[in-house]
Amino acid sequence: MRCLLIGNYGTGNFGDEALRLYFLTSFPEIEWQVVSAHPKEGELPRLPAGIRSLLTTNWLRTLGALWHCDAVVFGGGTLFSDSESGFACFLWWIHVQAANLFYRPVFFAFQGVGPFRIFRYEWLARSALQKASFLSVRDRASAERAEALRLSIKVIHSFDPIYKEFLYQITDSTQNVLAEKKAGHSILSVIPRGNATPDFLKRYGEQLAGGHFTEVVIVSLQPEDIAETVVCNRLEQLCSLPCTRIAVHSAEELISALSPASAVLSQRYHGSLAAIALGKKLILSPQAEGDKHAELGRYAHDAEARTELPVLVEAGESALKDALRSLIP
Repeated sequence: MRCLLIGNYGTGNFGDEALRLYFLTSFPEIEWQVVSAHPKEGELPRLPAGIRSLLTTNWLRTLGALWHCDAVVFGGGTLFSDSESGFACFLWWIHVQAANLFYRPVFFAFQGVGPFRIFRYEWLARSALQKASFLSVRDRASAERAEALRLSIKVIHSFDPIYKEFLYQITDSTQNVLAEKKAGHSILSVIPRGNATPDFLKRYGEQLAGGHFTEVVIVSLQPEDIAETVVCNRLEQLCSLPCTRIAVHSAEELISALSPASAVLSQRYHGSLAAIALGKKLILSPQAEGDKHAELGRYAHDAEARTELPVLVEAGESALKDALRSLIP
């Protein structure tokens, strides 16, 4: 089978790139063509969502790939939400319309849905998801929002597949040896975003003022992003403790960076997931009320609840594989 893989790839964000790699390695029976914001060799550009991108005409290659593919897979992430950018809803809606134009089935896998503040963005999400042949979501809140849209397909409750990759990376050495190197220290690991909220900065100040830590480690999951670099610089300036910064590009690097931590303050979803996999004390700072972090607090504080997560991932994988196989004559 030949499938187009669409997501927020090519932006240098660890979580999205980890999802991209997950699909390429976990479904080797599929010939993938990746649609990216900044295509590398062998990848395709996004379809245009504005005048400037329309005039490039590079996107005509993507239309050609749509014509020749068997299906379109939107692979992971919270693509339809206006908590960060309402424009994203419009962008992914365009890609769904193009797939529908060529009568190509659309699969949404391991998605976050919402929250929505403005009706027109919720409408775009409903319009896109109503054309889907398959939908799996990665949290209960997304499942409830998808159900409220009254779609004609079953909504499969799964979980983010990168959690399973984090578990693979955890060994006795990451849990013990790295912790021994930091014996006698209490480390606060901080995982910011380029659009860090006042709440995040407030929580950071509170943790520093509490006197519980002897060291701060800033973990950057989008280190090439200028906005995130500015935030990291500010966090360093606010810190009176010994402070280091670690740039992360892989699941292995993230697990290694967080292993010595006594607590993790996170505004990034996949950073929070890694902390949960390691069983760390997690201090969450959501971007918006009811966003993708909403469900993670439960798993951070309940070890028994965490045992269901690999099962949910497997359920989502199995359902997607069955749905894709159904396309084979």
